[in-house]
Amino acid sequence: MALSLDDTGGFDQRAKENAEASHFELERGAQMKDSLFTGMMAGFAEAAKHRRGQSARVRVSRFSPDAAALRPKEIRKIRRALGLSQADFARYVGTSVACVRSWEQGVRRPQSAALRLHSIAKKKPAALLEFGA
Repeated sequence: MALSLDDTGGFDQRAKENAEASHFELERGAQMKDSLFTGMMAGFAEAAKHRRGQSARVRVSRFSPDAAALRPKEIRKIRRALGLSQADFARYVGTSVACVRSWEQGVRRPQSAALRLHSIAKKKPAALLEFGA
């Protein structure tokens, strides 16, 4: 069953009808407990309030967007701007010299944590050097 929000931020008619029922059939015929269903619907109501900009009892977690992929030339430029050899840069980033070399040659691309470190080093080189190898 899908609950959707209409343009006013309220639940659509189908969801309202479903919310009024005391039990819902789940997969394999199991039934949801009334207390669990009530709690879930209360959560949906709070989420709808938050979406409309009203005060709501919700916890909002914000995650930074994924770091943009860097081209090999950009990686080399970051390393040189820091004044580091490939070996020193590898120690700062926590990887092997071969890995740094493959990034700079375009054979491989940095992933997740390494990409995030590159982004930090690109914007604030001193931040990477501050924590030393």
